[in-house]
Amino acid sequence: MDEAETLIRRAQEGNSDAWDALVDRYMDILHRIIHRFGVQRLEETEDIAQDVWLRVYKGLRSFHSDSKFETWLFTIARNCFRDHVHRAWRMSLVSHDTRSDDEEEGSRKEPQDESLESAVERIVISKNQVEAAMEQLPSEYRALLRLRHIAGYSLAEIAQMTGRTSPQAVNNLLRRAETRLREAVASCDAEVLSKGK
Repeated sequence: MDEAETLIRRAQEGNSDAWDALVDRYMDILHRIIHRFGVQRLEETEDIAQDVWLRVYKGLRSFHSDSKFETWLFTIARNCFRDHVHRAWRMSLVSHDTRSDDEEEGSRKEPQDESLESAVERIVISKNQVEAAMEQLPSEYRALLRLRHIAGYSLAEIAQMTGRTSPQAVNNLLRRAETRLREAVASCDAEVLSKGK
């Protein structure tokens, strides 16, 4: 039995020191998992990590040693991330200035011939500029882009998670989010260029 298995077994028996050591051992791994979902802000990462450890603690006695702890941790982290996005989505709907899809569609003309990926390649910007552009978007757009382009969920899965009526409704909103991101990216790029002059 290796050190990790010993810590898990002792933590399952209620040993608080073993639990603390287990958290310390896997905290960096958990943060990397959360970052893979597209979460960059430390406060947001720590909020999700706290939820993860709470669920791990509650379910630790049911964990079987024949399973890999990292795999179990990843599954719990993914579920917590989905719940976190769902809560943020709901909160954004409450605070968001409500306009119909038709009104919003009419107020912004969307490019039809250029994908998000090609736009990013054309502008040739850094990762930091993308993150800065993302921060300019409404939280519901950020959540949607992360779910689709970073976490890799299908339109149907996102529709279920966010309470949208159909995958097509998600796709329509996703296109608007991508358009807004292109605009924010272009704005960030222009700002960098102006500072460099």
